[in-house]
Amino acid sequence: MLVRDGESLLHAADLDVPWPSTGLTVRSTSLWAEHLCEAPFAQWTVANETYAVALDDADEALGRAYGRQEPIACDFEWYAVGPATRTGNGYVQQGEVHGLIELARGPLTTETPASRGHSWGEHDWTRSGGQPASGGRAPVRLDIDGVAVALEQVVTGDGWRRWWHVI
Repeated sequence: MLVRDGESLLHAADLDVPWPSTGLTVRSTSLWAEHLCEAPFAQWTVANETYAVALDDADEALGRAYGRQEPIACDFEWYAVGPATRTGNGYVQQGEVHGLIELARGPLTTETPASRGHSWGEHDWTRSGGQPASGGRAPVRLDIDGVAVALEQVVTGDGWRRWWHVI
């Protein structure tokens, strides 16, 4: 998803992409995404190409997500800025991202702080995260074990906040 102030939300979701048999590359008829560990705990490359839909109302992403089709390609490089820190069921590591987002109307570039994490074990995706912060929203609907969950990233003046709730 791409959230831009004053622009339509660009939403891409392909929930039927087969899991990769090896590596971290996924492909379908409309999506290609590759995640490549260049150097453990130091650098990752993430690239993808797909068609997104431009949604004037972000809540459409939780339903049928009909909108104008737009091509989008992204190339991101994540670099660590410190060591990984252990969490209760995994770790998190601070870094920065340098990226290029290619759109039909021209490219966008970004350099921003970013974190990377890994966790394992059971996760309760159905608990409510309370009320969402206000700001640019990037919602997506997930169906987990028969339960429909809305997971949202909300960008605020203080950065991204995550919020989820059962639909």
